[in-house]
Amino acid sequence: MQLKVHHLNCSSMCPVGAKFMPSVFPKKVICHCLLIESNGGLILVDTGFCLSTLVNPKEQGAMRFLLGIEGAPDEAAINQVKSLGFSPKDVRHIVATHLDVDHCGAVVDFPWAEVHVSSLELQAVRNPRTIKERIRYPKFSDNVNWRVHDFGSGEDWFGFKSVRALSGFEDDLLLIPLFGHTRGHFGVAIKERDRWLLHAGDAYYDHKELDDQSSWALRTFMSSAHTDSVVARKSLDNLKNLKRSNPGIRVFCAHDPTEFGS
Repeated sequence: MQLKVHHLNCSSMCPVGAKFMPSVFPKKVICHCLLIESNGGLILVDTGFCLSTLVNPKEQGAMRFLLGIEGAPDEAAINQVKSLGFSPKDVRHIVATHLDVDHCGAVVDFPWAEVHVSSLELQAVRNPRTIKERIRYPKFSDNVNWRVHDFGSGEDWFGFKSVRALSGFEDDLLLIPLFGHTRGHFGVAIKERDRWLLHAGDAYYDHKELDDQSSWALRTFMSSAHTDSVVARKSLDNLKNLKRSNPGIRVFCAHDPTEFGS
C-alpha cells in the first residue's frame, strides 16, 4: 500500500517555561501532526487542539496560560484538511500517540472517525491511579469511536518489541510502544515510499535529548511531565539506539519546531 504523508503544525504554543527560561526551552513549540493518504481514507496521527480552542484559547482555562496556546484557527486540523483539498469526512482514522489534550483535542472535530489508542492509555483516562493522571486528561464524549490496541504481544521492529500493525494497513503503519510519558504512550511508524518515518509523540520534547545534549533543567522538566520517568527513560534510550543504528529512519517528536521541516 502506497502512503503519502503530509506534515502539519496543528497548534502553535509558547509555554510558560520558554518565557522564563528561553535558553532551555524553544520560544515557540508546535504540534507536529501527520495527515496520511491511504486506500482506506485519510489518517490523522495526533490532532492538536480543536477548532473552538484555536478560535478562543481562553476555553482551556489555566492550560491556556501554561501552554501559551495561540489563537490560530488556520492551524486547526479540520481547516488544514480542507486547505489540502479534502473533505473532513475523508478522515476515517485518528491515531493518538496519547490522550493529552494537545494531541487529541480535535477528536471532537471528526466525530465519525475511528480513534486508535492503546488499552493502557484508555484505562488511565477511565481509571486514573494518580493525581497526575486525574488532571492531565480532558473529558471525552461517550460517543467517541474508540479502537483499542493491546500491546501484550506483537512483532519486532528495529529492536522494538510488541509492535502492532494498524489493521487494514498491512505492515506500512505500525504502533511502537514508547511508554512512560503516559501509561499507554506509543509512537507511530509509517513506511513512505522507500523509507520509514517515526512520530515519537512526547517520548522526548527536544532533538537534543536524542543526542545526549539536553540540559539538566530540560531533563528535570521532562521527568515532571512524564507519568513514569523511569519507563520514559528506557523508551528514550530505545529511540537513541534506533537513531544510532538506523540513521535512514527519520525520527521526530511532537513539539520540536526544528524537526518539522527536516
